[in-house]
Amino acid sequence: MPIHPLLVSRRIEVQIIKRMLKFTPDDVVCDIGCGDGYWTSRITRSARTVGVDIDSAALRRAVAIHSRPRLTYVKASVTDMPFPTDYFTRIFGICSIEHVPDNTAAFSEMGRCLRPGGLLALTLDSLTFPGTTQARREEHHRKYFTPHLYDVPYAAECLQSAGLTLVEHQFIICSPSAHRAYNLVSRQPKLQYLGFPILYPLIRWSDARESEPKGGWKLAIKAIKKV
Repeated sequence: MPIHPLLVSRRIEVQIIKRMLKFTPDDVVCDIGCGDGYWTSRITRSARTVGVDIDSAALRRAVAIHSRPRLTYVKASVTDMPFPTDYFTRIFGICSIEHVPDNTAAFSEMGRCLRPGGLLALTLDSLTFPGTTQARREEHHRKYFTPHLYDVPYAAECLQSAGLTLVEHQFIICSPSAHRAYNLVSRQPKLQYLGFPILYPLIRWSDARESEPKGGWKLAIKAIKKV
């Protein structure tokens, strides 16, 4: 059994992306940083979809294991995508953009490739939960190679520079109990897999009770390209 379904945050992020974008068979979709295609093949249903990644080995696994009709995989960087302007109706990325050094170029290319009126949804590493120390953020940068972390104003600024307008945001892992639990297991991934049956419902439940979160472990954003 693949470990993808046992990643607590990933399961939550996928549900948010699906809710934000509401994929239909008529959509033309791009998954930025698709990896081995596990979620790409499941999240967009029957929409015409392109998974983009720079990792050749991951893309080979995607083609071999996670193919389906109307789904293709392309080796490319989000900073230089081989697609026409105004090509996609939906673009999404699940915790991929924060790993791209050239943040400006990444948002610019996503904006270029999205049709006017099209939607973009991203989940982004944030680490904005109140009390998160700079030392903890630096540890995260080193471990996961993330040049960027995002709060809402910074995400809105990045979107605006690419001709996109932020229309919705949601913090993920944003309650005190969820943050404590995830902060523990994030340092020891095996605990996350083993504890999934408890962690997943606990985090979903406790986050749902947080009425006005001030920050979170991750940030989900939805944007529209100006017509």
